[in-house]
Amino acid sequence: MSEIIPKPINDFWNPVINGETFIDFQDYCKKEEKLSPDDIEIIKENAKMILQRCIQPNSVNTSKRTNLHIGDVQSGKTLTMAAAIALAHDNNFLLTSLLTGTKTILKAQNESRIEAILQWIDKDRDKFYFYKGDDSQLKTQVKQLDRNVRSGSYKTMIVSIILKETKHIKDLTNKFQELNLTEKNFGSIILDDEADQASLNTMIRQKKESPTYKLIKNLIDCHSKFTTFIQVTATANALFCIPSDDELSPTYVSISRRSEKYIGIHTYFRNTDTINFYVNTIEEDDIPEIDDGQKDPPESLIESLNYFIISCAIARKRGLKAPFTFLCHPDSSTKEHKRYRKWIDDYFDKLIDLLDEEYGDSKVLQEVNFNNLINEISQNLGFPDLSDWSQIQVEVIRIIEKVPRISIINKDNKIEDLKAFWEQSRIHIIIGAMSIERGFTVEGLMVTYLSRNPGTNADNIQQRARFCGYKSEDHLNLSRLWLDNGNLNFYKAALVTENSIRHGLKDHLFDEKPYLKGGFSIPIKKPFRPTRSNIHDVLNTDGIFGWFFPKYAQYLSFEQREKNLDLGMEILEKYNFSSQAFKKWRCLASEEMTIGDLKVLLNQYQTCEADLNHLAILNTSIQNNLTQFKDSDKILTCLRLAVIKGTERLDEENFSSNPSEYKIKYPTKKNGERIEDYELPMIRNMDRGYDPKKNLGPKKWLEDRDMVKKDMVTLHLNLVRFSIQNEGAYDDNFESDRRVKSYFLNNQSKTFTIHVKFPDLDNWRFYSQ
Repeated sequence: MSEIIPKPINDFWNPVINGETFIDFQDYCKKEEKLSPDDIEIIKENAKMILQRCIQPNSVNTSKRTNLHIGDVQSGKTLTMAAAIALAHDNNFLLTSLLTGTKTILKAQNESRIEAILQWIDKDRDKFYFYKGDDSQLKTQVKQLDRNVRSGSYKTMIVSIILKETKHIKDLTNKFQELNLTEKNFGSIILDDEADQASLNTMIRQKKESPTYKLIKNLIDCHSKFTTFIQVTATANALFCIPSDDELSPTYVSISRRSEKYIGIHTYFRNTDTINFYVNTIEEDDIPEIDDGQKDPPESLIESLNYFIISCAIARKRGLKAPFTFLCHPDSSTKEHKRYRKWIDDYFDKLIDLLDEEYGDSKVLQEVNFNNLINEISQNLGFPDLSDWSQIQVEVIRIIEKVPRISIINKDNKIEDLKAFWEQSRIHIIIGAMSIERGFTVEGLMVTYLSRNPGTNADNIQQRARFCGYKSEDHLNLSRLWLDNGNLNFYKAALVTENSIRHGLKDHLFDEKPYLKGGFSIPIKKPFRPTRSNIHDVLNTDGIFGWFFPKYAQYLSFEQREKNLDLGMEILEKYNFSSQAFKKWRCLASEEMTIGDLKVLLNQYQTCEADLNHLAILNTSIQNNLTQFKDSDKILTCLRLAVIKGTERLDEENFSSNPSEYKIKYPTKKNGERIEDYELPMIRNMDRGYDPKKNLGPKKWLEDRDMVKKDMVTLHLNLVRFSIQNEGAYDDNFESDRRVKSYFLNNQSKTFTIHVKFPDLDNWRFYSQ
């Protein structure tokens, strides 16, 4: 784990937050977005965090910097970017470029919204100029930036919104180079929306630079003297994995506070109850293989469509805001999109044909399983009342008669005007894959049907969570997910990953490169990985493979050893322990400690820097519920004891005066020659094996690692003392020897080491640089 020295906090600055533009922006949020005071405060906090980490205009410090702002999937990052632009305008930032993703549909979505927001707060059209290809006007606007303004007036910020695509980036770079902006003393910001996508160097392992990455670096270089490249994303794994000396590796990180109204992965997957309420499982044998010739639709698809029809009818009856949308994400193949489209078309044709038959309404209601579904909904939600059922039946028939707008959205079926698209119908069914993943806002999403093979890149899968965002309480209560087991298992684990990343960063958000701090890692459950492998070098991959124990406890200070000794003694005094000799265990044991008690212990236990990452992994695991255990669950605690020589009795009385002795050596080669330069020697094994050893007679005592209960977390307390075995090999000319000896100048005091085993952590891996 790399460790860097943090820059002083005074590298940050305090932007003016009571300027006219930013106040007008807050007024927009209140009047047009109808945001609560707390949600407006969150956006203000985000804008301030973003700007205070930027290079202040006319700063004597660095003139270029890359920062990162982390939000949540569909949490309102577009509004945050608009807020940052408005605040930047009040603080002498006069050039803003916005990279809006790689798809035209996303550019249209973001450009129209950001432009609309900024124009709302710029009634006189003199605060922002939107460059859209008029080169002569751009030149005029740049000249204006060099002129002094009268007191109380302000300069016009130039705003460029472009696709993250080589031609568009190159064209804008060329224009700015022609205008020689690099010596201008005003501030510039470049906002990279979905910054972990397409921007990074995909040729790092070939020691080359990929085209988009190279062009983005050129774009940064051609902006004004004080430029900050601001990465905005909900999935930052890739940005924590690229080399820390990469120009696009973020210097500072800020994290958005989560609104109480935000509906995220935690809403659906935080426990068994929420999963049972919101999620339906698509069984493996109900997912067709590509090109398998299957003619009948998956049963789960029909079930989800029936639920969607009835939930839309209930939503209409309750007056919920439309549109209402069914999202079908079956596969990346456009051919599969057509097949699912046909299945959905055919099903609605079938329902319409039934309507034309005698007693058609009754047959349709039976076909869509109306009685069972509405009864289930009523029992779960407390609405609709039985008296409303007849009106809801009318709505169901009406929805089927009119047929929802069914659309494929993919590379072959692009949408040019999103606003017009959503206005064409109040009920939509959309089918697609990559075009409706990252950054795409699905209006009024009611039902998600996701059966696509998740793949292995965690950040990509997380971006498919279009079901996150903001919904009314009734809309959320009616929302449902149909997921296959692969996606379900991912999202349950993703909640832990998300929480762990935030937890690992929060104490270092005023430091440079907080993701390089000791103890930070990205926990990912197998078989997934943090991100695509072509944008980073080999990562440190760690895990809890069996037991955690400190391998460098011999280098603790006296104060740290005493602290750990006190922690162990407190446990022995607080809980009742009994001999386990009858089990052939060399220990006293207790089952009174709980997971909650273990959390406290792990937070207080002292380790050396070299052991910190492993302890952090354990802390992350237990604090973020990577395991099946609750705080109230009991753990097995064992105090390791020696056996009284010549007996089969444990030495309970004298254990405190008879610690286990562990020795390290000044390292030598096989021929006895000393090794001059080496790392601090670790202790690789602190466990006693079988007694007697295998093949030397019947077992009297089991090895330490067998002193466990398979269904419980196990904690071993081991009273130890450390020393150097080959003191005579010391060579004062070796710097490594002098370093080791410095830890043993005085006889080492005894201390407790802890050994912890979780029975259910083998499937997690922890990634870091």
